[in-house]
Amino acid sequence: MLLATCCEDEIVPHVLPFIKENIKSENWRSRDASLMAFGSILGGLENTTLKPLVEQAMPTLIELMYDNSVIVRDTAAWTFGRICEIIPEAAINEAFLKPLLESLINGLKAEPRVAANVCWAFTGLAEAAYEAADVNDETSAPATYCLSQYFEFIAQRLLETTDRSDGAQANLRPAAYEALMEMVKNSPMIVT
Repeated sequence: MLLATCCEDEIVPHVLPFIKENIKSENWRSRDASLMAFGSILGGLENTTLKPLVEQAMPTLIELMYDNSVIVRDTAAWTFGRICEIIPEAAINEAFLKPLLESLINGLKAEPRVAANVCWAFTGLAEAAYEAADVNDETSAPATYCLSQYFEFIAQRLLETTDRSDGAQANLRPAAYEALMEMVKNSPMIVT
């Protein structure tokens, strides 16, 4: 992260070959290291460099949310949290939104450490969807947005997450409540 912050786009040619070589490795440690490297450089890149990289990686990142290794799934969820925070327009891209949401909803049922990172991703996703929506001039709030049709379902799954018996682990319960609060705070006038 520090190198990406200092070097910015100049880090990409040094890190990208490692990521491409290891992202689909048989070894879970290599997949995890690749994901961690990818997620770590996001904050230092210019938007013009970042957006195409993230959009190209989205299908693979979504696939890694279903990985056999809990560590890889955890890092994938963390990476989505970073994406939703740093370049949210890639996450709410119509081409990736539905499979992303499916992987995140599935991730809410995973181990607490994975689910807590998924909650963080939902927090960023809610803010991004709200900010990208067309605002009604009378109410200064959007009438609807890209998450409207999924809003109730997501809110229900987040509520269920707050009630998990293992919710005290990995800061899961507070993360789920925070995500739920952001969903409500950033909700449109109409949810379908």
